[in-house]
Amino acid sequence: MPFALNAKFYTESVLLQRDVEVVFEGADKSGNLYGQVNEAGSAVRVSENLLRMGYAKTVAWSMQMTSNASVLRATEKSAMKARVGIWHDYVPNPNAAVASTDVYQARVVEIFSGDVIIVADDETGDFRRVCFASLRAPKLGRGSDRDMPVAWEAREYLRQRLIGRRVKVSVDYQRKPQPESPMKDIMSYATITKDRGGKENTEEDIGMGLVAGGFVSLIRHRSDEERARNYEQYVQLEKEATNAKKGIHSDKNIPVRRVNDLTGSENKKRNKDMLSSFADSGPHKGILEYASTGSRYRIYLPSQSCILALALKGVRCPVPSRTLHGESAAQPGQPFGDEALHFVKLSFLQRDVQVDISSVDKTGAFLGTVRLPGQTPQAPMIDIGLSLLSHGYASLNEFFDPDRDEGGQIYSKTQEEAKAADKGIWKDYKVQEAAAQKEVEAQQAAGQVCGRVVDVGYGGKIVLHAGVPNVEESIRILETSLATLDVGDSNLPISMIKPGDGYAGKSAYDGSWYRCRVYSVDANSGKAKVRFVDYGIDDVVSARDLKRLPSEASGIPKLAFPIRLQHVVVPGDGDDYGIDAGEYLRELVYGKEVTAEVAYRDSDGTAIGTVSLDGKDVASEMLKVGLARVLRKYNRDSKAAFKKYGADEEIGKKTHNYLWVHGDPYGSDEDDAEADKEARERRYGGVPRK
Repeated sequence: MPFALNAKFYTESVLLQRDVEVVFEGADKSGNLYGQVNEAGSAVRVSENLLRMGYAKTVAWSMQMTSNASVLRATEKSAMKARVGIWHDYVPNPNAAVASTDVYQARVVEIFSGDVIIVADDETGDFRRVCFASLRAPKLGRGSDRDMPVAWEAREYLRQRLIGRRVKVSVDYQRKPQPESPMKDIMSYATITKDRGGKENTEEDIGMGLVAGGFVSLIRHRSDEERARNYEQYVQLEKEATNAKKGIHSDKNIPVRRVNDLTGSENKKRNKDMLSSFADSGPHKGILEYASTGSRYRIYLPSQSCILALALKGVRCPVPSRTLHGESAAQPGQPFGDEALHFVKLSFLQRDVQVDISSVDKTGAFLGTVRLPGQTPQAPMIDIGLSLLSHGYASLNEFFDPDRDEGGQIYSKTQEEAKAADKGIWKDYKVQEAAAQKEVEAQQAAGQVCGRVVDVGYGGKIVLHAGVPNVEESIRILETSLATLDVGDSNLPISMIKPGDGYAGKSAYDGSWYRCRVYSVDANSGKAKVRFVDYGIDDVVSARDLKRLPSEASGIPKLAFPIRLQHVVVPGDGDDYGIDAGEYLRELVYGKEVTAEVAYRDSDGTAIGTVSLDGKDVASEMLKVGLARVLRKYNRDSKAAFKKYGADEEIGKKTHNYLWVHGDPYGSDEDDAEADKEARERRYGGVPRK
């Protein structure tokens, strides 16, 4: 073996036929003794010199017996760097860990497992993932997998001591992730310490507590690998934990935590059945385990041995950006979505909380309030929803009733204070509110509206550009800002598309981008029902053709003013003569200036009223050619309408065209039944209200 004779010669030259000192340090299972042998009265240390000259290597299992292991390892490392003796052709492993001297102060945000934590750097504010150097904890179960023994206890040991606390992170070494690993960033392995407090101002090595309690095992490094700075102390503590049979070293059957997972839409019915039990037995003590947005969480209830999805009742935060599996670029979120999530992670994540459950939403998630106990028993509890509202990171749900919901007045007052202070999402709110108010006054109030017809639909629907000043300039701004979307932001995942919200949608008709409002989303087909709000056109588009609106396009009021002819029935797209009616109406009014008299609004926001062109009633013109008929109902309005339009309908009948080609087949009871049917569809199965 290379350098074997060199090692023998050196040992004989310093020890053979001489008085020696022998220090016994241990024995193996076969009774072989291990220790140190040096010349009596000499300062020369034989084992260190053998390592320094490259005539020997350290042996991991027997190094546990000696008290000067750190000196021996340092000596061996110097021989490797000098490439002497057996290390003459040594080539470092390119994937091996690299020593680091990085030290920084941070605040612990999340305990990922018994050997991995997430910290927020005090200087930069960035979140960093840090592993405990030279330690390995049992794995926590993910999904349907169960925890390994002591995995939960190890995580709880860290959570109770570190979450929300400031620590010192002393990086011992760093390692590149394996090519097959989903992690792409360089992993940092560090010694984590925190101030013990008191006058001594000493630091506590958290890793030592993990090892001493039997929560982790010690990694057996190769001789050329970096390791924790207190590795030798870890070795001694692990011996003591093993002898005491603590934690993972126990020879007993260790019970494993069992968790009933109530998250996911497949548990919707089950959660509804359990609602009364949760509501009546509350409040519940739990742990806020995970936050997907500022207002949607996963909470673990130890007393119920379950984890559930919970959304804050009455409070909604913007959607944050997120990186989907397999994608390098983050999907953009809504304004202040990231800030809201960051605030929750820093202030509430993995804290002990008190949960009151009140209902279940349509996705199967529970709705309720989440409160954090005060720092002292006398201090009031902190309502997370109220904290989000006060910082401007959340808004009240549009259906929130402050008079009906407990504490609703405080919530409403807090939101108004955040608005007045222009905090968070309410920045520039007053300007947007003024623009929205102008739109409401121009389009929703009953009265006279004048404008140019930009689209004609079926069933007597006409769309105007009316009630908005500088329409042409607004269209120019919209076209310019939306044109950049073809090469700009990436598409949104279907999970982030919310009914009722505004987006940019690509029209299948001309391939251009327009502003739209989503009515509904079908996750199975990947399609969304939308209305292009500047032209009043309803359509179905692929979810891949929806993107976030540019900021320039968000502040402009919607331009379309849709109106449907009142008191008359015009055939729709699927009816006989529906296409003829649509083409005639388009030829009559498209591109022309008309005057609309609004009577009321339908449930989908469309105005109902009369439309006049150069003093002529458009409904009368449709009646005269036989492409419309008077609505037949038993009420005062219909009788008045028949007096107004009856003569025009008679003219249409006499033509024997279109609707009247077979005479008068319409019974007086038919429109009452049809009106009831339409009302039911609008209420239960039609287009949702805005």
